[in-house]
Amino acid sequence: MQNRSQKDNIFAEQLTQNMSARWGRLSELHNNQNKACFRLIHDLKDHFQIDIYGATLWMYWYNDFEVPASVIESVESFCKLRGLNYVIRHMINRGQGVGGKEQSDLIRSKNQPDQWTAFESNVQYQLRKTAGFSPGLFLDQSQNRKWVLENSKSKNVLNLFSYTSGFSVNAALGGASSVTTVDASSNFLNWSKENFKLNNLDPEKFDFFAQDSLLFLAGAHKRNRQWDLIICDPPSFGRTKTTVWKIEKDLPELIQKMWSCLAANGRILFTCNYEKWTLKDLENVFRKTLTNQKFKFEKLPEPSIDFKLEGAEQNLMKGFFIQKLK
Repeated sequence: MQNRSQKDNIFAEQLTQNMSARWGRLSELHNNQNKACFRLIHDLKDHFQIDIYGATLWMYWYNDFEVPASVIESVESFCKLRGLNYVIRHMINRGQGVGGKEQSDLIRSKNQPDQWTAFESNVQYQLRKTAGFSPGLFLDQSQNRKWVLENSKSKNVLNLFSYTSGFSVNAALGGASSVTTVDASSNFLNWSKENFKLNNLDPEKFDFFAQDSLLFLAGAHKRNRQWDLIICDPPSFGRTKTTVWKIEKDLPELIQKMWSCLAANGRILFTCNYEKWTLKDLENVFRKTLTNQKFKFEKLPEPSIDFKLEGAEQNLMKGFFIQKLK
């Protein structure tokens, strides 16, 4: 019977092989040159994921036990050969989301900068080492951001729970008539403005609101404001100085408020990672909330090849478009 150390060594050897094989395929596909963003390994069954953010490999370790030394050595050797830095974040109780019970001390290469930039397609983003769950960009949304880039022209776009505003940047680059960005964190909004500047967009020409999304929607409804596209990717749990957000309790209210601010024939792009719901469960919440309303669900774009590699587990993100019919 294998002991823990033997199992860890076997796992580390397999990890090296998998990283090398997938790097060859995906690095060429993304024309990487240590500037691109993509998912290197999407393997939830072994409780870890690896993303590439330009010149940094970012590993999420979801196991209860600490990252084995053999795994750290495997990642370090892989990165050294390819001129990469690395960060390994031990995520304890992944269901807590951003600001959850993740370990505060990162395992990282000695040359890993606090801030750096990388590209997703031709859009540039600022990444940060100590910003919570991720360095500032959730790669499972890459195809949804691309859709926004290609479908925002002449539309009024609202981005709720915006985080670092990748969706807002893509809407602006896509020629939206207006882009309104809402997040409860002023720090994230300041970061968002840096992402605008990186892409030669003047933040002063767009609207940013440091406010709870439910409160913002309530005020927008009173002012009869409406949007053609509302983007909403709420956390499962969140807390501000005055409010607590729980998706299983507060989603119906959010749906009602979004609907009141959605223009006729407009769409909501909705996603979430709440692990206790299936896609069907999520659709049913919308159906029950929007009784007597006319709407239709539409599928999101297909995930990128990063999430389709053989053996990859189903992504936790679930969502859809919902269009408001006349």
